[in-house]
Amino acid sequence: MKRKLTSAIAFFIMPVILIGTIVATSFAAGGLSAQDRRYDINEDGALNIDDITFLLNFLSNYMPSQATEYTKPTFVVGSALAKAGQSSVGIPITIEKNPGISSIGLQISYPEGLTLTGVLFNATAFPGSCETSPTLTSPATLLWVNFNTEIAEDAIFATLVFDVSPDALGRYEISVTYDEDDVYDYNEENVYFDTVDGVITVAP
Repeated sequence: MKRKLTSAIAFFIMPVILIGTIVATSFAAGGLSAQDRRYDINEDGALNIDDITFLLNFLSNYMPSQATEYTKPTFVVGSALAKAGQSSVGIPITIEKNPGISSIGLQISYPEGLTLTGVLFNATAFPGSCETSPTLTSPATLLWVNFNTEIAEDAIFATLVFDVSPDALGRYEISVTYDEDDVYDYNEENVYFDTVDGVITVAP
């Protein structure tokens, strides 16, 4: 809870710092200093309203998942900020309020503008056998099973790795669904999960 609160405060403060920096540098000559460049979020070489708009758009997607305390088993797809043409954008799938499972089968859907290039399973938290569908085109399938025990840990289950099209711009939603018979415990009893979709917000 303390970590989530700290993250929330940091994200609320960031736009204030950014606005102040933009105002200050608008009266300064000689371009951006090395310190100011860290606030050039869309990396266009200038601090302007586009950086603020991009940041606030991202926060509107990201903050709800940071502040949520889950009360039921939930598969949560993360959100991220990216640039058009960026490669290797990581999106975690986190399991919250895990009651204990031995099998997971998920379908990951995403729109044109994104290409799923890889899936990194968290074998430390979820040991067992894992695989994906032969191709990762949408909808892609993620499978995991442990025949020896059930895992009741809240942790990142897998990380999706996306490439972003050079022509991409705006919001790209990543959704997760599952067949109820693909998620079950050691006794092969179905375990029911809510799902939370994620978003990649893309700037030029």
